[in-house]
Amino acid sequence: MNELPNTSIYLDSPRINQINDFLNMILSIAKENNTTLTADDVYYLLCRFNIKNNDHNKRNMIENLFYSWIDKFKGRNNINVFRAEHWRYFCQFTNKAHLVQGKDIKMYIPIDYDHLDKGVSELFNFMSSLNMTHASKVGLDLRNDNVVVRLPINDVENAYKIIEFCNNNKYIRSGLNQTNPFVPNYNNIGLMYEEGFSYNYEMAKGIATFINRNKHRNSVTIDDFNREFEYLFSDNEYYESIKTAYGEAIGLNKGQFQKNGKAVSLNTKELNYSQKKEIFLKAVSATYNKYGIEQVKFAILRAIKNNDYGYFTSANQNLRNRLKSNVSAQEMHNIIFDMVRNKFGVADVISLDVLINKFISISFDNTLVNNLNNICMATLQKYGIEQLKNALYSFYHFGITNRFTRRSNNPNDLTNYRDMLRSYDKVTFIDTIKNYISFSGINIENMKEDELMNYYADYLYSNMYLTTNDNMSRK
Repeated sequence: MNELPNTSIYLDSPRINQINDFLNMILSIAKENNTTLTADDVYYLLCRFNIKNNDHNKRNMIENLFYSWIDKFKGRNNINVFRAEHWRYFCQFTNKAHLVQGKDIKMYIPIDYDHLDKGVSELFNFMSSLNMTHASKVGLDLRNDNVVVRLPINDVENAYKIIEFCNNNKYIRSGLNQTNPFVPNYNNIGLMYEEGFSYNYEMAKGIATFINRNKHRNSVTIDDFNREFEYLFSDNEYYESIKTAYGEAIGLNKGQFQKNGKAVSLNTKELNYSQKKEIFLKAVSATYNKYGIEQVKFAILRAIKNNDYGYFTSANQNLRNRLKSNVSAQEMHNIIFDMVRNKFGVADVISLDVLINKFISISFDNTLVNNLNNICMATLQKYGIEQLKNALYSFYHFGITNRFTRRSNNPNDLTNYRDMLRSYDKVTFIDTIKNYISFSGINIENMKEDELMNYYADYLYSNMYLTTNDNMSRK
């Protein structure tokens, strides 16, 4: 097995001590709580390691800074500062962001709260004065990656200029927190190539496995971690990139950005159709789980029409960048087209909006059906069959939701059913009803929409009646 060497051979550094401290901190957490750590647990702690205690819980104040920056940079040349409606966690700073693709240079600039307002302003003033191409952001939480700058992958020269600026600017330099110790570090600025995945999250997965395997021990060291490195990461599709970045972080090998004074070429393999489809469906599922169906529709539409992938969630696995790096807008359209055609037999004569709605009904069939059934059954039980038919008719034709009951009959269920209905447009609504009543065996092919809704209501009523009688017969 090709193990990393013992730390005493190559480095005696505070960074090694920090890694030891971090590993033992999370080992202690796992032991004290008798729990199995997940990658999400470790990722949360990793992003907050080395942050001063008084820098937590400042979200409201940082959010106020967002509006201050947006106002301050309004009308400035070479920079656009905004907070996207569907991505409220970040304030974004961009210039020609479309030129920064999923494979790029990523810089972590961990500015503490006391220096954040002026430090961020001075940093992006400097970048805009040089007309740098970038897609950058500042997050709501104080973390060791709270300020992220992304540059085109070959723009090493500007990466060095930013590092030099931050270290020569006494105000920013005095406000820098430390990066997490697993990240390659240049004068306290995290700097690495981002190759369509989240290095921090992949590292968190390996660390979680390592701690769970060693929970019986009283302490661990970086040498223990290095001895298991191959086991932890060798099956990871990004193994070589992870090993290179980690080796650089701990001083084992020369930095990627120092080799020959220029960027290292990245060897990437073109994914096949199935792999691209898998990445797309993962991004769709993660976005749905976090934001709901409407966000999924909007994200797909923006990606296909505007080549804007910003409304998909990353879900801590950098899914957004993996999607952008590997699946073009046309390929995304083709995947959706193929799935709709395979399901319904036709796809080439419908609009993009309808195509996406059909895809949604395929992808979230069970969820859509179950949610609609729950809404309708609660309305039926509370107000009767005629009210349900009226509610279905009013929602389909006029978008009115208040004919349905607002709450479940279960007092412990606080779900707002009327809000849930916002996940259905007219096409998805009718398709969901069709998908459900098709199991009744009746031929619905020639039914008009109003007939379908009435049959659906009657079908739910008959099922409720049969269930009630069956329950009574067992008493």
